Amino acid sequence: MGVSLKPLPAPAAREDGDLSPATICHQIFDSISVHANGDIVCWGVDSQGQRVYGNVFTDRIVDVYNGPAYREIRDWMLRSRADTWCPAVERHCPLRVVPASVDQDAHNCRIKILKLEPVTYCNLRCPVCPVETAFKQIPALKETRAQKLLALETMLDVVAHQVVPETNIFGFGGEKYHEGVAVLLAPAWFVSIGSGMVSLLLCRAKTVAFTVRNLLIATALVAAILGLVVYPK
Repeated sequence: MGVSLKPLPAPAAREDGDLSPATICHQIFDSISVHANGDIVCWGVDSQGQRVYGNVFTDRIVDVYNGPAYREIRDWMLRSRADTWCPAVERHCPLRVVPASVDQDAHNCRIKILKLEPVTYCNLRCPVCPVETAFKQIPALKETRAQKLLALETMLDVVAHQVVPETNIFGFGGEKYHEGVAVLLAPAWFVSIGSGMVSLLLCRAKTVAFTVRNLLIATALVAAILGLVVYPK
């Protein structure tokens, strides 16, 4: 894994007598996320790719998930005092609120959720979306995050090589995204039938315009792939 990560700060010290459990982010202990440019991050909350652990074009997600960098940040959370500040995104995060269990382990973890981001193209102008506030505005992110597309073949390869209970397909794309999402979902569902559930995460209110027409297209495609529909001659 040819990535160079910024060193983590020292674990946040506890005060004398503090026996409260550490607070952890479940995502770093049971999930992994792939951006549309192939970068592997802990979860969608790291939308800017501040801490990239690898890339699916050069690394297997299972190797990243069980690798030293992922184990290091898990261990950091377990050794730090209870807090919501996260060194991955360098800010307080609403996800780091789960009390660690007594037997919580940084090493023996299993991927439960794989998140795939197909696209960062968007023809909407939502004022609070990272596409508008970051990907189009910050020069470095214009290069790494703006107008990226994770090819269907790449997503299917990732799913096929790592069986997980659940795969989330999410993205910051708007109308362009939901118009093509049926075509993306059908093969992904087909590949994942034996390995768990595939879900679609909609990123904003207008994307709820995911139409009945597209839903019917997706259903028809899945049915056709599975041979469940006999079309009249």
